[in-house]
Amino acid sequence: MTTQKPTRRVPDSRIEKFIELLRITGNMTTSALGAGVSRAAIYNLIERDEAFRQRVDEAKDESVEHLEAIARQRAEKSSDLLLIFLLRALRPEKYREKYQATLSTGPTDYVIEIGALDEPKAH
Repeated sequence: MTTQKPTRRVPDSRIEKFIELLRITGNMTTSALGAGVSRAAIYNLIERDEAFRQRVDEAKDESVEHLEAIARQRAEKSSDLLLIFLLRALRPEKYREKYQATLSTGPTDYVIEIGALDEPKAH
């Protein structure tokens, strides 16, 4: 028989600190440690509290948007490779890599085009 530990409430001040750090780092473990809360406590809270889960998702989105802004600045200033990655992410229909193969089966040839996000299409 397994006994569960009683669930202790995470103080609001630590929750706020966790959210603040998550916006900056985008990392659950680093943010939990910085807020003085166990990772397990954070994941338990996410499971139990829909409003907290939404705040976590928003903080993660903010972290990614911050990185996107940095990437864009670097791409515009000095990095062709980073610029290519950003264009592929933002406009995949135009900039993704495409591959084409022709399959000859006698009187009919099939041309298959494959894009990074597409299902193969026969022509």
